[in-house]
Amino acid sequence: MKEPDGIWLYVEQAAAERKDTPYLQRIYYVTQQNDSTFISTLCDLDSMQRFTGAYKDVARCNGLKTSEAKPLPVCVCWPHVPRGGHPSYPPVHWYQ
Repeated sequence: MKEPDGIWLYVEQAAAERKDTPYLQRIYYVTQQNDSTFISTLCDLDSMQRFTGAYKDVARCNGLKTSEAKPLPVCVCWPHVPRGGHPSYPPVHWYQ
């Protein structure tokens, strides 16, 4: 889902033999801080289970309100992308 100041990404991880029961579901909110630095904030939803399988049926995300996403108090990552280069990841910043 795209917004004026960033994008929301839904990520699901599951074992190959159990694709319908992911062991991890996350939502990332990615914003651009400047021309070479992006901020990725890890978020969670109380109703995350209703999105299981959304990778193959994007319509399941219809009705999702970004206000439902809660930033997790674990970390924010600032990958830096030099012009014409590949991203480099500084140490992860942990918040409690």
